[in-house]
Amino acid sequence: MRQKSKNTLGVDWGSKYIGLAYEQGDTHIVFPIGYIINDKDFVRQFGQFLVQYHVGHIVVGWPKEQHIQDQVKSFVEQITSVAGDDIIIELTDEEYSSVQAGERSGNFQKNIMEDTLAAMIILERRREKNNTKTE
Repeated sequence: MRQKSKNTLGVDWGSKYIGLAYEQGDTHIVFPIGYIINDKDFVRQFGQFLVQYHVGHIVVGWPKEQHIQDQVKSFVEQITSVAGDDIIIELTDEEYSSVQAGERSGNFQKNIMEDTLAAMIILERRREKNNTKTE
């Protein structure tokens, strides 16, 4: 029996919402998941997504602003506790991912849908960066 390939989870951290998307391991197609509310219960919910989506790799958007970087570092420390040693956590540039998400949705005011689209863009950028390295 063929073992299912692990998926990559894209994460757009936000102080209110955490946008999620995943890249299917075998196909490299990016799919939206939605978001979870960034509250005291997010770690449990995040752990459920790791199991549900058969995650082997997490890509977290890395902001340019120092004060937000500190918050993202704290977030990564918290998700490391549920990810364990079997899941790789990587940071990648998220600059303007929310702006791009607004352009794609046609809505330039921040809303929840943009958090999910930004997570998808983070995964797409990572794939493009990795493809550039191998060429």
